[in-house]
Amino acid sequence: MEQRQPRTPRFFRRFELWFGRLFLVLGGGSLLVAAILYLVLRDEPGMGSRIWAFLLSPITIGVIFSAVGASYLRRGLAQARKEERLLQHGTTTEATVAGIELTGTRVNRHPLWRVRYVYEDLHGASHAGDSSHLSAEEAQSYHVGERALIRYDPERPAESIWLGREETVPG
Repeated sequence: MEQRQPRTPRFFRRFELWFGRLFLVLGGGSLLVAAILYLVLRDEPGMGSRIWAFLLSPITIGVIFSAVGASYLRRGLAQARKEERLLQHGTTTEATVAGIELTGTRVNRHPLWRVRYVYEDLHGASHAGDSSHLSAEEAQSYHVGERALIRYDPERPAESIWLGREETVPG
């Protein structure tokens, strides 16, 4: 009996969602701090226009963190919807691993990796794709030239998701 490979923790597969939520919370908290500071300091005698010196940092941090968080969250939700759609309605095929690479992203000082792959659709056209974020252990368990499973959209064959060595695939 073939031993099933351990799956990548959901945390790595949903990095964009996790990261986006974290930054949105931090951004919202910073904006909340700015609002509280404004309410406390607005009636302070002699404060006048100096109030903005106290509010500039939390507002700037709040806007930047919220924008970054919203961007990652939007990307993560789009990827999650694509994965769900392809898992329900996609076509499973084998892909060839074309490369294994670092993403430049770290979580808790652990670098995240990505597997790049190529595959052919039902009409014989070649397409390329890449996995979501993977742990170093899982990504480095693959080798260039190795075959793995992916799932793609028959109507838009350039859209695919990485399945890896999963033994069972829905649908």
